[in-house]
Amino acid sequence: MKGIKEMATLTFLDPSGSNLRSDVLSASSRKKLTPTSNNAPWIYCNYPERIGDGNKSWGIAENGYYINRQTVNGPAQIFYSHWNKTGKTLRYRIQLKNNNSSVATVTRSNVGACTGWDGTIAVKNFFASSSKTISVPANGTAWLIDELVVANGQPFTGMVRFSTNRSVVVTVIAYESSSKINNATKPFPYRSTEVPSNDNTVYSGLGNGYFLTFNHGTISTSSLPYRFTTNCDANAGLQNNGEMVPIKLVDGNFTASITSSDQELRNLGNWCVQNYHKITLRNTSSSSVTVYGYVGANKKGNAQVINRGGTVKSARLSADTTGKFTWKWCKVVLAAGESFTFDYQQILASYGAAATFHEWSLE
Repeated sequence: MKGIKEMATLTFLDPSGSNLRSDVLSASSRKKLTPTSNNAPWIYCNYPERIGDGNKSWGIAENGYYINRQTVNGPAQIFYSHWNKTGKTLRYRIQLKNNNSSVATVTRSNVGACTGWDGTIAVKNFFASSSKTISVPANGTAWLIDELVVANGQPFTGMVRFSTNRSVVVTVIAYESSSKINNATKPFPYRSTEVPSNDNTVYSGLGNGYFLTFNHGTISTSSLPYRFTTNCDANAGLQNNGEMVPIKLVDGNFTASITSSDQELRNLGNWCVQNYHKITLRNTSSSSVTVYGYVGANKKGNAQVINRGGTVKSARLSADTTGKFTWKWCKVVLAAGESFTFDYQQILASYGAAATFHEWSLE
């Protein structure tokens, strides 16, 4: 607006003090969105989840099993999340196999992992990591990540983004001894009698897309609050159009999808998918206003990570951690008549329940 001095500022707020609230964000008047996907391979590794639990789910190399195996040519991302219930130290690694007659070059742009119950650490490590180039010899193998050593009783999770210049076979392996890695020749069977029954609602396989773009357009302050959801599971009733990534299981003719008629194949939350948001806030009033951005969980709780311009913050929103379910993560100050366009990433980390609630509103 002519004659108006722009003063828009965005302040990224820490998840502490009054910025954390015990209430759950309202589900009323939520906008249904249609994100766009990068449609690149997403290697999803979550089955078996509780490896060795009750002397079952022995999906390890010592028994001839790998967690996942997929062929990649170009960009891809890997997500994994498990729990070591073996009674022993467990190891986890990702192997690259080049079946071509010339060297394959793999560029690993991001990698992050952690053990323990704070899955946001893996996401923050992912964003803080440095790029690495890996050469895979002709008809040879190389490692995509360093060996992850997991103590008994510990959960572990991670993310890896990489790109290949030619076709490469990617194998995700859990093992006790590195001498047994080459024994991993088959996927651990889905719906095996050797898994606890509730492990049938987790999956290992391949999805299409790990980076979703949400274009929110221009939101006027006169229309606030503006509410939407992401990471909506099959039971939330607030699903966006085409958001939830189906997973074609590595074993058997199964596909997990929120629209599946099989209840055991509907447990999807897009954990660790990168939700990229672009939004313009426009002040339609004649005076300065402050708009706040909120992200939150339902009463089951979850863990949120936000990356704003390379600064990454996270909040564990559950009764077991902070006792809070909503994070006021930013404030935007707008002069009269001013518009402000910005972007950010939001990720639902491991160890939490879908969905994620979002709200922009005036204080």
